[in-house]
Amino acid sequence: MTSVENGPPVAPPASYLVGDLVITASNLSEEAVIKQVLHWIGFRSESNKNAIVDDGLQSFNDVKVMSEEDIQAMATSFVNRTAVNGRMFLGTRKIKYLKAFTHWIRDFYRVSYVPSIAGLSEASFKSQMDRAASRAIVRKNMEKQTKTSAEAA
Repeated sequence: MTSVENGPPVAPPASYLVGDLVITASNLSEEAVIKQVLHWIGFRSESNKNAIVDDGLQSFNDVKVMSEEDIQAMATSFVNRTAVNGRMFLGTRKIKYLKAFTHWIRDFYRVSYVPSIAGLSEASFKSQMDRAASRAIVRKNMEKQTKTSAEAA
């Protein structure tokens, strides 16, 4: 992929980058970013990526408003389908990264940035997912502490 200054968003690539290969395009469409992220998470077939996107991850805004419970419900929905209707077992690792992806997207919006994978490889992206998940745990714990302190007062 190549970087294009101020050009229109580009469609998903014909092949996805893996391993140490770094995304250099800064004008990927939201769909292209989401599909590359899904590839890094472990959804290697195009039909699985399309199924996940179609089920509720079509845009950054869709991802931003999904809760961890929504991701879990989506995973359960895929498991309960028939093979003909797109049965897919996501597995714990993929579910964990999908949940972290929602937090990663929200982190961008918290600081008024547009989510971007420019400059990231699969390894660096997964590292960012781990940090986003850790920050979410800290926020959740802070919320519980605040609530407990308020109730004690």
